[in-house]
Amino acid sequence: MSGRVNTKFVIGLSATLIAIIIGLVGVWYMFVRTNPAEYIARADAMLAQGQYIKAVEYYRKARSGRPHDPNLMLKQAQALSQIPVQDTRTARAAIGQLIDLYKSVLEVDPRQEEAMRELGGIYLKIGRELNDLDAWGQLLSITNTATLSDSQNLIARKYRGIAQVNRMFSIDIPDEERQKCLEDLQQVYAGKSI
Repeated sequence: MSGRVNTKFVIGLSATLIAIIIGLVGVWYMFVRTNPAEYIARADAMLAQGQYIKAVEYYRKARSGRPHDPNLMLKQAQALSQIPVQDTRTARAAIGQLIDLYKSVLEVDPRQEEAMRELGGIYLKIGRELNDLDAWGQLLSITNTATLSDSQNLIARKYRGIAQVNRMFSIDIPDEERQKCLEDLQQVYAGKSI
C-alpha cells in the first residue's frame, strides 16, 4: 500500500495551499501595499529636502498606481532634472528619461505648456550644442502633432519654427514649408510673448 497515492489528500492539500496563497495576496493588497497618495507625499517631502534621487523613486512608485497622471510625470521630471550627473553616460540616460517623461505628458495632454517648453528646450540644446539634425527632426515631429491638436498653441508653433529654420540650414526644404515656418514665427513674435 505504500505505492498508492491518496488523491483526496493531495487535492485537499493543494486547495488549502492555494487558499493560503490567495489569502496572503489579499492581506498584502489591503494592508501592506502603499497608496499612491502616500508615495506622492513622500516624494514631495524628498523634493523639498533636496533629496532628488529618492523623490524620483517615490514619484515612479506613485506613477505605478496612476500611470497617466501628467502632474506626477512633471514632478518626476522636475526632480530628475535636479540630480547632478558625473559623466556623459549618466547625463545621456537622464536626458533620455526626461524626454520620455515630457513626451508622455504631451501624449496625455498635447496642450501642456510646461512639458512643451521643457521638451523644446532640451531638443534646442541638443540641436545647437551637438549640431544634431535628428534633434530638429524630433522637435519638428512633436510640435507638428501638438499644432494639429491646437493650431493656436504658440509654444508648439515657436519650437516648430525654430526646428524648421535649423533644418533649413542643413537640408533642402520646399518653399511651402519655408512659408509655413515664416508664418509661424511671425505670428508668435508679432506681439505675443511666450
